[in-house]
Amino acid sequence: MSLVHYYQKNPTFVENQSPDYGTYRKFWNACGPFKYPLGLDVELTNACNLHCSFCRTSHNKFSNKFLSLDLYEKIIRTGGPLFTIKFNWRGEPLLHPDILEFIKIARKYQVTDIYFNTNGTLLDERMIEELLTSGLHRISISIDGYDKITYQGYRKGAIWDKILKNVSCLYGTNKIMKHPINIRIQTVQLPGIDTTEYINFWSPFCDDILILKMKNEVNYELNEGLVEDFCCPQLSQRMVITCEGNILPCNEDHKENMILGNIQDTTINEAWNSELRRTIYGIHQDCNSHILTACNRCPLRAIEIMEKRQNG
Repeated sequence: MSLVHYYQKNPTFVENQSPDYGTYRKFWNACGPFKYPLGLDVELTNACNLHCSFCRTSHNKFSNKFLSLDLYEKIIRTGGPLFTIKFNWRGEPLLHPDILEFIKIARKYQVTDIYFNTNGTLLDERMIEELLTSGLHRISISIDGYDKITYQGYRKGAIWDKILKNVSCLYGTNKIMKHPINIRIQTVQLPGIDTTEYINFWSPFCDDILILKMKNEVNYELNEGLVEDFCCPQLSQRMVITCEGNILPCNEDHKENMILGNIQDTTINEAWNSELRRTIYGIHQDCNSHILTACNRCPLRAIEIMEKRQNG
C-alpha cells in the first residue's frame, strides 16, 4: 500500500486490542515466510452500486456474483490460525445480504482483525447498529473529496448529503457505544483533493485518515516494462478468495491470472503451500517479478518502482 499521508486521531483502538493484535502486526510487517497466510481478502461480491471512473470494478466486466455461506465456512475452516479477514476485494460488501453473518462467523473462529472497505452509501441507521454489535473491528470508508461537486464527480451514483449523514451517524453512534470499532476515512490522491483540507474536513467524523497514491487500474498495459528490484510483500501476508471461490496469491491480480485453485476442491493451506505459489514467491525473492505477466502489469508494483526511482 503506497501512502501519501496517514493521520491518526484516536490511537486507543490499537492500545485496547488483544496481545494477538500486536503479534499479528509484527508478523505482517516482517513479510515472512510463514507456513500459512496471516490474512485473507474474502470477496463477498464483485458487484458495486457505484461506477467510479478510476476504479477497476467499473472497467472490468464482472458477473455480479455473491459468495455463499457454505463456501465461506470452508474458507475459514481451512485457513489455519487466521489473524485477519477483510470482507471485500472488487465489489461493495454491504450489497451482500449475509454480511453480518460472515462477520459473526469470523468472530466465532476468533479472528483477531475483522474489517472491510466500503463506499459507505449503504450505511443506514439499521446497518450501523447491527455492524457495531456484530464483532467487526474496523471499517474503512472511501470518500473522494470534501465537497459535493468533487465527491459526486468521482463517485458516480453517490449522493453527497447521504454520505455525510451516514458517516456522521456511524461515528456518533460509535462514540455512544464507547468506540467498539475503529473508523477510517480514506481517499485516493486525485486532482482537486488537497491533503490538508481533506484531513481538516473529515477528522471530526473518524478515528484515522488514509490518503493513497493513485494506481493505474484502468489501462494495465501502461504498467508494463518496468525492470527493477521488487519483492511484493503481499505474497508473505495474504491471499484472496474471490466470490466464485478462486484462490489468488495477492489482491492486485485483478484479472485472475495466477489462480492457485478453487476452494471447492482445495484448502487454503494447500493453496498456500502449492508449487505454483512457492514458484511465484521465489521469483519475487529473486527480484524477477517482471517475468510474471500479472506482476509485470501490476499497478501497485508500477507505482512502488516509480516512487523508488524518483527517490533515487
